Amino acid sequence: MSLPSTASIKTPIKFSAKDDARLLHRLLKSKFTADQVAEIIVPRTFNQRTQIKNAYENEFGDELISSICKSKNDTENLIFLLFKGPINTAAREMHKKIDKDILDETICCYNNDELNDLKDAYRYFSESSPNSKYVELIDAINDSTKGTYNTYLVHLLNKSRPEISNDIMQNTYNKYKTLDTLVDENLVRKDIGFVRSQCIPKTKPDELELVEIFSKRTNLHLCSIYLTYKNMYGTSVVEDISKYVSKPLRNAINTSIMNALDNKLLTIAQLYESMKGLGTRETTLSRIIGTRAEVDLEHLKVLYEERIGVNLIDRVSSDTGGDYKVYLKALLGNFGK
Repeated sequence: MSLPSTASIKTPIKFSAKDDARLLHRLLKSKFTADQVAEIIVPRTFNQRTQIKNAYENEFGDELISSICKSKNDTENLIFLLFKGPINTAAREMHKKIDKDILDETICCYNNDELNDLKDAYRYFSESSPNSKYVELIDAINDSTKGTYNTYLVHLLNKSRPEISNDIMQNTYNKYKTLDTLVDENLVRKDIGFVRSQCIPKTKPDELELVEIFSKRTNLHLCSIYLTYKNMYGTSVVEDISKYVSKPLRNAINTSIMNALDNKLLTIAQLYESMKGLGTRETTLSRIIGTRAEVDLEHLKVLYEERIGVNLIDRVSSDTGGDYKVYLKALLGNFGK
């Protein structure tokens, strides 16, 4: 399987899950280094890593992730993601603790199929743990969030956002060379009028109606709101929401808007925030670098430096340490340096 040119990892021409599993077993039974393990598991696709994990555990009977990590820390979370994928990792993190950052980064960005998978994965972790307080993700969120923020998340989890299939979008574009026909411009202007009316100093906005708008419109509709709002008022709807809508709802709505408008730009902002100030938001950093390495991380590295003015590898190197840094840099295409 060839990866896109924007991927930061390069897979080998020949791949054997059994050979990789046996090489890993020899390493893990010796005084191995993270660099040695990274050379095997990083330049592989998620599907290839799944095959390696299955081959390792079938032949040797040991659990591969725990054998690599030895302890439950940030390195373990990243390795878990590389072998289990982002949705399982997010569900596991939510099962440990409901955190607003991970809720916004997943629920506000996932499509309806991914939301179904997230709920299923959360249920799996809950049913596998004898001390689980909740079986269903929505119950955990209802207990941990409140107000209009809770309403917004629940709407999204219940798949209130309508979706337009890729086939319909492609056929529409092929026919009209635009996707404008898939958006109700009258409704866009009505929504914009309401949003603008709520962005007035010393006025408490109707957040429930804002929830209705931003949770029940297609991503194309959200893009049209953003672009038309900018043309009409010369300012960004994201900026106005940030000024007049309270946290944490404003962060959730703005995440949804930016995900619909420009996912790469949103990702750059999330990368920046994950390493801003003291400490590091490892769950965000791991999720982005671990999942985008075989998609477009090479492009994100360029965009990060253009937007932030700092080389992403250098920023990660200065903000992380130990084996965790080794694996992150390898995923960024910087092996053993």
